[in-house]
Amino acid sequence: MQIRSVQWQDGRFGPDIGTPEASASLDDLRTAIPNCNYMGLDARIRCADGSNECTPEEEVLGELDAAISEIHAHGLKVILRVKLRGATSLLFVPPDIPTYLANYASSIAYWADYAQSRHVEVLGIGCEMSPEMEAADWSGVIAVARSYFKGRLYYNTNWWWNTVLRDVKLNATWMRLLDILAISAYPDKLISATNLHPTSDELEYGWRNAYVSNLGESLPESFHRFSAQHGGKPLLYHIGLASGAGAASQPWAYVSDAAVDLDVQANWFDAFFRVLGSDHGVFLDGGWQTWPDKNPNNNEFIVQNKPAESVVQYYFSILTPSSQLRNLLIPLGFVGGVLWLRGGKSKLRG
Repeated sequence: MQIRSVQWQDGRFGPDIGTPEASASLDDLRTAIPNCNYMGLDARIRCADGSNECTPEEEVLGELDAAISEIHAHGLKVILRVKLRGATSLLFVPPDIPTYLANYASSIAYWADYAQSRHVEVLGIGCEMSPEMEAADWSGVIAVARSYFKGRLYYNTNWWWNTVLRDVKLNATWMRLLDILAISAYPDKLISATNLHPTSDELEYGWRNAYVSNLGESLPESFHRFSAQHGGKPLLYHIGLASGAGAASQPWAYVSDAAVDLDVQANWFDAFFRVLGSDHGVFLDGGWQTWPDKNPNNNEFIVQNKPAESVVQYYFSILTPSSQLRNLLIPLGFVGGVLWLRGGKSKLRG
């Protein structure tokens, strides 16, 4: 089964967890995107610049417990992704990588044991680390994780924009020991930074052409080669976009004062799915709030009750669409049971 996941409140938790509002938000998700089969959550490992030490962040256990129980009660599976907290950048390099990885394995043991005890289905053992870290040997970390956790394991690497970064990932033979390979798919050169309101066609063109001169192949071709290099492992794309003008030129960023632009978010998702999203798993970063919000007039990453929700609903409903079906429906703008006009205005779910 391919993963079709959204993330609950960017993996963070607050007073809404365990309340009727949180339950109602999942009721809304099940109605709005019925083919969503996973919900994503984040766990943390604390680290610090200039140190080989790291420890699991235990302060959120109560909230994690409540979130996992609520998700399972709504018939969804759980992806628990482990991320770092404390260093100035996820790309930090510890003084001694083998020593750090030994300490990191102890923290992963904690989260793997926790995930197994809470019946989590998929565990991410790391996220977007530096090339130096990814070039190291993670086989010990994976072995420790598997000794506690019996579900599927993955690592979440960042996308790449040159051959040096690509080749680090291609040569990381430890990735073949995982069940899934995840890619944070947030390329920033698909369109010009001056194009604040790109259409789906413009974004699709960027996916297919923007990085060919850098990589000698398109990004989709490069992503698929990455999978093939590691034994044909299934990919899990982490994607998202704020619904603000200009968001597509810095897709990872949230600009609080950006003008609301619901169509750019919908266009981003449509272009992604047209190019990449039908043959591998998808994880929407920060896609769903912990309360049912019917007001779509915001510039945030959430997709609730926005045009992007209908786009996601449609593509999640067809795991591997035939080219004939895609060619028939998409040019007509028929997406998710609503009239969705490519590059134009959208009609919200009722």
